[in-house]
Amino acid sequence: MAKQHLFFDMDGTLTESRQHISFEMLDFLNDIEEDVVVISGANIDRMKDQLCTLDCIMMSQSGSVCKYWNYELTPQEEEEIMAHIWKIKADPNFKPVLKDDIIHNRGAQISLSFIGHTAPVPIKSEFDPSGSLRRKFLEKYPFKSDTIEVHIAGTTCLDYTNKNYTKGKNIERFIQKKKWDPRECIYFGDALYEGGNDETVKGVIDTIPVTDPYDLLEALKRLI
Repeated sequence: MAKQHLFFDMDGTLTESRQHISFEMLDFLNDIEEDVVVISGANIDRMKDQLCTLDCIMMSQSGSVCKYWNYELTPQEEEEIMAHIWKIKADPNFKPVLKDDIIHNRGAQISLSFIGHTAPVPIKSEFDPSGSLRRKFLEKYPFKSDTIEVHIAGTTCLDYTNKNYTKGKNIERFIQKKKWDPRECIYFGDALYEGGNDETVKGVIDTIPVTDPYDLLEALKRLI
């Protein structure tokens, strides 16, 4: 394989949403020689829990990995984001399962889950697999900001992130710090479609879209 540095989204790609990595995936990745880098909106503690003993570099979009980057949303940015979230919440078609678990402020990112971040996996998986429902909400309630972008993320979320600290920008920043050749890097994600939070990686390094951990494992077996 020409690629020496493998980058992965976590929820919906390496793992099911908020679930532990499978033993098969863990064994496969720990047995390869290529570098494994995982980038996620989750904080580092949750990443460590879900990824168990995976030998990898963990990069948190929450801004909690100051070794690679450090950013906190400004009060004005938070205000812009919350104003948009209140519009969505007021829509009669917004019907969360867990009403007290829909907004997570991660410091460098705010994530809105349409049904609840910790809702059961089967419910989350069936909610909006193509992202079309969330896309309709964004079309109905356009978000405009000079500094913030909103992307469809995971199985149920919209993620609000500074334009200079998207996954793509952070991966580009990381590769420069490591002095890796971008041509030797590749990214696997479940939201590489238009408007997805993995889309920003396109053009930074090569990308491969996957639908879930099972699809990812098959893709890896074909490549490695």
